[in-house]
Amino acid sequence: MMTLISEVANTEAQKLGGKHGKGIQNAVRHFMCQAMIAAFVGRGAARAIGDAHERGGGDWGSKASKSDLYNNSIARNYGVSHQNTLLAIARRNRHMSVHARMRQVASYLRAIGSVKWRLGVLK
Repeated sequence: MMTLISEVANTEAQKLGGKHGKGIQNAVRHFMCQAMIAAFVGRGAARAIGDAHERGGGDWGSKASKSDLYNNSIARNYGVSHQNTLLAIARRNRHMSVHARMRQVASYLRAIGSVKWRLGVLK
């Protein structure tokens, strides 16, 4: 499930343009991943996975890593508080593959994350 979430979040983030791992693309990718994990698996699991991802990146404690951790926190809060909506999106169109349904959730979150980036909520 985590690999699928990461894959669809990466694909959706690329639609935002820019450089991979930079700016809006990076912030919204983190937002999508952490919101989905928090909604589908739980806040604690999402935090553990997000923190492990940052520690494994080699720049733990850097400005970029702190921004990622901040965005992850915003995303987890969103995922938990909007869990019912995200689950409803994931459950509709049951004739579609799980991958396709996760892309729909990620697409929804891409739109939300993009607005949050433009409003300065995500860094």
